[in-house]
Amino acid sequence: MKLQVYITQPFEQSNFKWKWTNRLYKKLDLTKINFYDPQYEEQRKTGKSLIEDINLTHNYFINKDYNKLQKTMDTVWWAKKAPKNKIQYLYKLKQNINKNKWGDIGGVINSDFIIAYLPPNCKTVGAHYEMFLAYLFNIPIYLIMPGVKYKTRLMKSKLFNKSQFMVVNSAGGWFWTIKDCINFIKKKYNI
Repeated sequence: MKLQVYITQPFEQSNFKWKWTNRLYKKLDLTKINFYDPQYEEQRKTGKSLIEDINLTHNYFINKDYNKLQKTMDTVWWAKKAPKNKIQYLYKLKQNINKNKWGDIGGVINSDFIIAYLPPNCKTVGAHYEMFLAYLFNIPIYLIMPGVKYKTRLMKSKLFNKSQFMVVNSAGGWFWTIKDCINFIKKKYNI
């Protein structure tokens, strides 16, 4: 049986180039892993490319068109209108193996683990939200913080302290390089 893996990074600062994920696809055995990759799933859910969707949601926010913003985000997160009883729906969604019914939330909570890529000084909401969902469902979080020159200063930062809690309590791991994360996953999951 294949492992289900959710990957995340801040869309807000992605420059729409997820080159780091190419390394995952090349280095991890794809016969043993199914990736839920939002950069590819976005178009399936919204009918728009990732770039179009980010630009639209950004414009809705700036123009205070909160109804359209909510509708778009519901489609991304829930793959439909957000349910009224979200907690009850999360447990129901956890049992649904049909990937076509998932939004990003379904991708997270139905994963065996998630890989998060957070460059230093990035400002994001979604990646932290996805990490929090994984934490709530006891899904290991493997967090990559690339390009960190001053680890001591980073360890004192609010981002590190908040993320560290979720990572440690999810039985996940903290990595400074993509290579280290890949090697850890290969060894832990025998892939």
